[in-house]
Amino acid sequence: MDTTWQFDFYPLAPKSSSLLPMSSNNGRRLASSSSGSGSYLTAELPNNDSFVFDGTNSDLAQQLYYRALAGDSAEQLNADSLTWDNLDGLAQRALFWDSGFSLSSTNESVQIFTDGTHSMADLAVPISDFLSAGCSFKNCTQADNTTSYVDLGCTGDKLVSSTRCLIEDFEDDTSETVFTTMWATGGSPEMIPVPYVFKHVWTDGSSNNTYTVLAIHTVPWEREGNNGLGTPAIIGIIAACVVVAVLSVLGFLLVRRRNSRPNQGQAGLWDDDIITANRIPREKVHIDQLLSRGAFGEVYTGFFNSYQVAVKMMLPSTRRDIRMVNEFLAEARLTACMEHPRIVTFIGVAWDSFSDLCVVLEFMNGGDLRTLLSNYDKDGHPVGFDREKVTPAVIV
Repeated sequence: MDTTWQFDFYPLAPKSSSLLPMSSNNGRRLASSSSGSGSYLTAELPNNDSFVFDGTNSDLAQQLYYRALAGDSAEQLNADSLTWDNLDGLAQRALFWDSGFSLSSTNESVQIFTDGTHSMADLAVPISDFLSAGCSFKNCTQADNTTSYVDLGCTGDKLVSSTRCLIEDFEDDTSETVFTTMWATGGSPEMIPVPYVFKHVWTDGSSNNTYTVLAIHTVPWEREGNNGLGTPAIIGIIAACVVVAVLSVLGFLLVRRRNSRPNQGQAGLWDDDIITANRIPREKVHIDQLLSRGAFGEVYTGFFNSYQVAVKMMLPSTRRDIRMVNEFLAEARLTACMEHPRIVTFIGVAWDSFSDLCVVLEFMNGGDLRTLLSNYDKDGHPVGFDREKVTPAVIV
């Protein structure tokens, strides 16, 4: 039989790791069982034959699946009655991660938005990207004599250039006490990864800027350091070089705060009440033709629920700039609050990842103001301050 992991989330997941029954289309499918037994233990998961879980990739779903095949789980997945409670613990973890979620230190779900060019299986920052950012690392020898790497030094400004995802902001009572590394490779295939997001907060002494980096670890931070003794655990502090287990860091979110004064205005825009109330399914927004392009964005014609609409998006060059993404969301929030017969109607905001964030507006076939004025010029429209121009001025 075919066993499919499916998932839908709109708008955001409940603030709990005990999720409700779910179904969707995430594209991760187990092949038909060759033995006809109907057991996922004899099925094949689409994968790269060179897959090695050594901390250099973030395909936790595949790692969990392999652990199930190794005998860590014996329950059968049934696509005809797929609910959360019917999945064993390993399948729940795999589905949870592959659908774009991690856990906070209080076991609340935290949503992860990929940058549009990487998937949840490809969030681990490779050594090449880490070095290209100007960061340095240290070689560490693990118990099996394999080599792993851990960051030796990297500033907040450099870290942001390696970002592959945006992470929903959340309250973290460990942010002032977490002193673990923010990047490392190496891992044990026998480990069962449980991804946790932790905030790393520090103030740069030279610039007096306060940085907050959200890093994804696979064991609770207080269990990471073991001084090289006992069960292999993820690296504890940057200066130490202990055995690294599974995967330490998958992505970063950098929030730069000048003079140690947090910018509270935009940190919570992703789960802002107005934004979430006006969120619409991204797959129902169809992009058609480019209408105009400015210094900060593009406007396309498109369709939403079979109605023609205008779709405003960020320029491709700015879609990975977290500050620009937040400014775009702030503009969307402001537009959602405006209602006037002479202003285009706000329909909604949609995204699957922050790289395809878009604002859907009422479509006006007359074009924008520049187009209207250009058409007036082509048609020889009278020039001057006449009654026709006074009318909109009075309305304003």
